[in-house]
Amino acid sequence: MADWRSVMTKWCEDMTAWCKIMTKWREDMTEWREGTAEWRKDIIEWHIEMTEWHKDMTEWRKEMIEWRRDMIEWREDITEWRKVMAEWRKVMKKWRRVMKKWRRVMPGWREDMIEWRRVMKKWRKDISEWREVMAEWRKVMTEWRKDMTEWRKACSWWRNTWFWFWRTWPGNWLRVVDVRAEAELEQVRREQEKAEEFAKNIEAESGIDYGWACQYAKDDYERIYEATKELDAKADSVIQYVSALSALVTGALIYGSKVSASMSEPAWVSAILVIAAAPFFAFSVSAICIAIDARKPKLHPHPPKPEDAVRYADYHGSNAETLFIGQYASAAAGLKVVAAEKGDKVQRAYRQFARAVIALSLPWLAKLIASFLGG
Repeated sequence: MADWRSVMTKWCEDMTAWCKIMTKWREDMTEWREGTAEWRKDIIEWHIEMTEWHKDMTEWRKEMIEWRRDMIEWREDITEWRKVMAEWRKVMKKWRRVMKKWRRVMPGWREDMIEWRRVMKKWRKDISEWREVMAEWRKVMTEWRKDMTEWRKACSWWRNTWFWFWRTWPGNWLRVVDVRAEAELEQVRREQEKAEEFAKNIEAESGIDYGWACQYAKDDYERIYEATKELDAKADSVIQYVSALSALVTGALIYGSKVSASMSEPAWVSAILVIAAAPFFAFSVSAICIAIDARKPKLHPHPPKPEDAVRYADYHGSNAETLFIGQYASAAAGLKVVAAEKGDKVQRAYRQFARAVIALSLPWLAKLIASFLGG
């Protein structure tokens, strides 16, 4: 037991010493941990500072790259500038040579300028006098304008008389444009546009018999085509009538001139007859020209060709004949435009022919007046 107690006592002493050592170690570890914590804070701050430094260095590198580029451009600019300066120096050398000559010329130029100033003073005096003259002229022109205004008011009756004479002058009958006919043609053209739109948008409904409509469209086209042919025939007849009448009148004038010569009548009688027949020939030529224009060959609108009709039937099938009404309607509307133009021209040709017939009375009146004056 004594040994056991001594052993235990020693063990307790050792454990006490160990506890002291451990306590000191714990105190040292606590200090070490505190130091380590401070070190970590310092390291974190250092990392933050290094990060900022890296950013600053990156910006600095970018700035340095830009600076190098600027320096390269600056060097290029300096090189160009040196070239320009070299050229400028050459020019300056030439300029100095020219300046020497210019200095020699300058005295003469100064004398010329002095003379020019004298001339300018004289010119200014002349201009002042001219302005005074122009002021007087303006006053005179103002008075003249007032007089002209009064004269125009006094002559207003003459202008009205002249305008009335011009409106009623028979020569205006030879005009080519007829406003009413143009309006009718415009209406026919609008109908043609409607027919073309109808041909594009036509649709066939099932259960309805369109046979009579198809036949009506064909008959309508044939009717307008026959009317166009009749208009051509009428224009041809106008040409024949006017030509025959012109030949007769020409023969009559020639025969009348020979009779006048055989009867020893004055020469002015024949001249008056020819002048009096001039309106007849003018209306005759106008009628023939208009009729020829009406007879001028033109491209007449017509329905599609047979081969196109076959393709149309293949494409539309059983409704092809019904839908083909639109093609006939479009062709008939286009042919109606041609017929309207021909009809207007034929109508104007007949009017000119009628005026030519009326103008035949002028030579007879001239003959009577000449006989009265000669008698």
